[in-house]
Amino acid sequence: KEFQEHLKAFKNIANGDASAGPIAALDAPSRFRWLTAKRSTIVQTSAVHPGMSANLDETVEKLFSQLVKS
Repeated sequence: KEFQEHLKAFKNIANGDASAGPIAALDAPSRFRWLTAKRSTIVQTSAVHPGMSANLDETVEKLFSQLVKS
């Protein structure tokens, strides 16, 4: 349950949901930098890698299948 609450907080901050507190009120680039900052927390994000894709939906689905689904 606690982990789910942390994931929900990440989602709410990313969406700029006012209920997520002052960080959610920041502009989108600042929220992104905050969410991807390396720190010791319950939810650890990986390094950000810029990239390009001819078919973003297909690429996201492929990466999700490879890295998240088991």
